[in-house]
Amino acid sequence: MLIPTFVFDDFFKNPYDVKKYANSLNYKKAETGRWPGERTDSLHTIDHIFFEKTGEKILSLMFPNDWDNMKFSAEGYFQKISNNYKNKGWIHRDIPFSFTAIIYLSHHEFCGTSIFKPKTIFPETKI
Repeated sequence: MLIPTFVFDDFFKNPYDVKKYANSLNYKKAETGRWPGERTDSLHTIDHIFFEKTGEKILSLMFPNDWDNMKFSAEGYFQKISNNYKNKGWIHRDIPFSFTAIIYLSHHEFCGTSIFKPKTIFPETKI
């Protein structure tokens, strides 16, 4: 399945409340360096209702006619990355997932994500 890049502004009706909630949680660094900064434990283990409602809203924006008939499997975290990563990049693929959703709660200018097109689509199969 090919999913284009979407941008949805004002995802949360109450982003400051969500940010306050996120700041109340515990964060930890990846022992293996798998991600920059720190993140929470998986949100489905912390607050399953928040996790489920967020996933449903993502699906409703991407698939407005079918989302309520869909089931999904996902991972979700809050993550904090310091300004030390500015302009350094972190190129990766979210395998084995069909798509990735990123919701920004920061309100400063120096944050974001760059989207890259891989040089080969199926390097592991040599197609």
